[in-house]
Amino acid sequence: MLNLGDVALPIFYLLVEPPEPSNLKRVSIYTLLQETELALLRCFMALLHLPTDASRILPRGRPFTEAVLRHRVLPSFRKSSANGLDPVLEDAARSAPVMCVLLAQRIPDWLQRVAESRPMVVMSQFDDSIAAAGSLQGMHPALLRGHDDLRGFYRALRSACSDEAQLSRLSEGHREALDQLSKLDLLADRSTLDFIPECPLPSPVQGRAAAYLLNRLSNQVVEPALSSSRDIDSGAIPGIYSAAARGVLALAGQEDSDAATLGGSSAEAAKAAYTAMARTSDVASKLRLLLEFGRELLALNGDGIFIAAPAVRNDIVRGRVPSSAVLDPGHSAKMPAALRAMRDFVAGGSQNHFEPQSQTRDYKIARETLLLEQRFVSCVSASLAGRVALTPYQLPFTDGSVFETARQLNVAIERQTRKVTSTFRKLERQLGELLPADLKARLTGRHSGVQVLSDLPFEWALIDRWPLCLTGPVARIPLGMMRWDVLCAALESRATISKTDPSRVLVLDLIESHDNVREYSKSFRDVSDSLSQKYRYETPQSAGEFREKLAQPGIDIVVLDTHGQYDSANDQVWLTTPSGPALMDQLLPDQVIPPVWILSACDTSVTGALRGCLVRRLLAQGAVCVIATLAPVDAFTAEIFVGRLLTDIYSPVNPDGYNTLDEVIFATQLTTAMLYDPMLPLMRRAHGDQKMQRAVGGVFSRYFSWVTRYPSVDPARFGHEAAFVLGKAIDEEGLRTVFSGLDSAGLVRPETLLFSTFGAPRNIDLVS
Repeated sequence: MLNLGDVALPIFYLLVEPPEPSNLKRVSIYTLLQETELALLRCFMALLHLPTDASRILPRGRPFTEAVLRHRVLPSFRKSSANGLDPVLEDAARSAPVMCVLLAQRIPDWLQRVAESRPMVVMSQFDDSIAAAGSLQGMHPALLRGHDDLRGFYRALRSACSDEAQLSRLSEGHREALDQLSKLDLLADRSTLDFIPECPLPSPVQGRAAAYLLNRLSNQVVEPALSSSRDIDSGAIPGIYSAAARGVLALAGQEDSDAATLGGSSAEAAKAAYTAMARTSDVASKLRLLLEFGRELLALNGDGIFIAAPAVRNDIVRGRVPSSAVLDPGHSAKMPAALRAMRDFVAGGSQNHFEPQSQTRDYKIARETLLLEQRFVSCVSASLAGRVALTPYQLPFTDGSVFETARQLNVAIERQTRKVTSTFRKLERQLGELLPADLKARLTGRHSGVQVLSDLPFEWALIDRWPLCLTGPVARIPLGMMRWDVLCAALESRATISKTDPSRVLVLDLIESHDNVREYSKSFRDVSDSLSQKYRYETPQSAGEFREKLAQPGIDIVVLDTHGQYDSANDQVWLTTPSGPALMDQLLPDQVIPPVWILSACDTSVTGALRGCLVRRLLAQGAVCVIATLAPVDAFTAEIFVGRLLTDIYSPVNPDGYNTLDEVIFATQLTTAMLYDPMLPLMRRAHGDQKMQRAVGGVFSRYFSWVTRYPSVDPARFGHEAAFVLGKAIDEEGLRTVFSGLDSAGLVRPETLLFSTFGAPRNIDLVS
């Protein structure tokens, strides 16, 4: 008999949604999620319980390793409209060893044609679709209804495997493996960790995303159930999951002797825990031992955290949309009920009756939409957090007033008013107050990085007197107007950057010779060349030439040096090129773009922008990490920040200090925020004043003398100590009076913090 471990049988999941929306009227007005994706919510909920590879369903004698693969390698999927199937997807569908289709509505004609050439599982919550699938060749239906999702899936999968094994299109090994699977009770015989009990799904904000992942770890769910308790601590289930996942990861190393999977544990500690668990047959004792071991590891190494923070868009609900967007007919009449539902939902209450009666209906529809979105975000959080091995937390909806503070900050920066710093501090406080106390405590302590899914700049949330991005690596992904399959692809992608080959950096220099900021672009190149950082500089003259430059082979990083401007009326970002202003859609090639983008241009990801966000566009086309600006940025600041970042990659003080891009970005932002942000006004004032230039140079000399002796960057201590050292150096160089005057005038600002990191920089390895 063939060993199923000898072949791979990846399951090709295809989700079929209603037609693609063409404008905002087909997008939810609350958090701007695609209505077609909300229609697939029941399919997404089922997908989180399904296997990734049919050959891994059965036990292979390594339960901890199997659990790690099961909960780390979540099902990948592609999406198609009911209107038609992309030829590339059709080829993938016809060639995949195993296929499962999840439908949001009727069976499209093109799917029937694919089913004529290969068997497939077809799942839907609609009776008519399941009835139709049962009568069609090649389709093995399973109804998404009640608690029978898994029974239906495994029953249909077994039947599809039997049919597939009779076809000659696959290799003999694949057919034999499928034949074996068709003879087994796959649900009853599947691999599990039987000492981790099933976790009923709590409400989304009480840890539902973590419960999904905990259940994938144990694989014990037969009938997915909802929790009836309303008193669950929002951090309880994420805490249990993180300890269990870390412990299982370390124990998996005892099964395959792979030191890389020890999860931060010593081999001796993992061996002791593995032996202790093997000696007991009591499931409660095994679970206790696992959680104790996992918590010990977390105390030593910290935990990576995934935060989903949706916010309702008050402005959109009130009908304030750019001219490019179109609201539903009758939106004005429904607006009072929608606003009331929004306020009640955020406050945790509800109402049942209104006058006129039509408002009762509108209120109910609005509230149900918000509930759907909250559940949808839980599914997205579980899927994304599992892919990057982070513990998911989902925050309650906030009312979106933070968007208004972000808008005020943008206006203050654009107009160069004295309110920049005070407005930024207000925004920091508002964002920090949205974090629950238990999550804030975890962020204050040791953590290995944070991924945020939100349209709000939570990288600035105040944590123990410092913004979150200065406590550890932080990256964000916009929530609104993004597709789930695009988000999954962004977090699944991996890339490498050669630390010894700066020629793989493409600098698209679009600043013209007569521009008053040209001196900073020239200075950037002169300094980089002097450090032997020979980047590839190009100045494309047209959109076509821009696309050609990006299509060149051997590019790891793209630095876009130009002017950007967000047009709020039309919700667009315009970039300056030698041939005139251009939209990003006009500049990108059709193929996958380079993995890392540094947008040294103003307003490239303005908080609150709908379609006018370059980050969404770049992530959708293959970028893994994008560093973009949330507001207008001074050219001098951009030169310093981008130059420092690239120097930390290609000419670091400690060549072995960084392994992944997120570590470099964090170190760069920490040092620039602590040193350059306070010093930038003094540096500008010293221009042309040799005495002050010497004093400023003395401050830098004293600071660098201290920092080079600093043993390591400990975020909990570094910020306080760096601020003290810098303040003392300013005093000793006789600059206190000037500095205090600049500070009082509102010129000492968090300038380099205006660069934010998006995507998954932890997926980009730095290699020599």
